[in-house]
Amino acid sequence: MPEDLENRLTRKSAPYTDKTCDLCGATGAAKPMAGANIDACMDCMNTMPNSLVACWREIAELRERNDEMSDVVDSVSSTLGIGSKARTKETILTNIDNMKRFTELLHSMERQFFMVPGAPDEEYPDDEPEPVCLLNSWGSTPDEYLRQLGHALREKQSVAVEDYAAALHCWLKEQPGNPPKEFVDGVYHAAEQAERHAKRLRTPDTDANRA
Repeated sequence: MPEDLENRLTRKSAPYTDKTCDLCGATGAAKPMAGANIDACMDCMNTMPNSLVACWREIAELRERNDEMSDVVDSVSSTLGIGSKARTKETILTNIDNMKRFTELLHSMERQFFMVPGAPDEEYPDDEPEPVCLLNSWGSTPDEYLRQLGHALREKQSVAVEDYAAALHCWLKEQPGNPPKEFVDGVYHAAEQAERHAKRLRTPDTDANRA
């Protein structure tokens, strides 16, 4: 295709009121050619080969698709916070790779440290309950997720403190002979203190929680 003709075909279509044929330059009798993004006079429309018409229409479709992809790139870049002067392929892909990696790190941390046994399914009581996560990163705002994280950390702490109290009781029972009463009372007191602390951790709006 001649370069001057290709330039005329790929440029923006002239308004209908212009009425200048993009092919022969005639004025006063041109109209937009459907699907080809050009203005053509009746003589050119009647004489041009069908193969050329199909080619022009394909060019118009490709230009439209390119415009759509440009809108997608702008939307993705805006979502990722990429400035208009830095919207290159490498920058966009790097940001997407970083976002994917951070997401994988977050979910790995959730699976490793914040999974707890789920409730039994009423419809399938004999099945092993599926584990659930104390955190919900899907659909949560940053503030909501931070509150969930604080609650989950307190829950993990309370479980650890309860395990410590239970271990003290077991350790005391395993002591040989008859330990002194002061020693036994001290161990019991430490276990009771641990159990009370575990309850405080699970109680909202306490100084321990705010700390």
